Amino acid sequence: MAIATFPAGSGESKIINGDTKKVSHRIKSVMFGDGYSQEDIDGINTKIIEGSLTFTALSKADWETYTEFLDDNLCLPILINLPGITTAQKVLVNQYSYTTTKGSYNLEFEYKTTFNLA
Repeated sequence: MAIATFPAGSGESKIINGDTKKVSHRIKSVMFGDGYSQEDIDGINTKIIEGSLTFTALSKADWETYTEFLDDNLCLPILINLPGITTAQKVLVNQYSYTTTKGSYNLEFEYKTTFNLA
């Protein structure tokens, strides 16, 4: 099964208004009875990027394209070009929210990078 790629949109809307990222690494830790502890990285691909994207002033067509895509691919890995990163990233999107005011559509979703070796 191919991984779906987030649609580019029509270009008429201001696509990305903001991107917030939180970068962390998976660490395993062992605590001993005398208070001593050891920590180390937890396997390969330990870097985790979590964040949110906000799209503002979307056209109705782009808004419908994006929300339909997210509905079809929630909780599945998707490819998306994130701001500041040159290659498409494989992410999971578990939820999104939107607002509409006077014919203008805004969309925000949270993502988390994923590594799927399958």
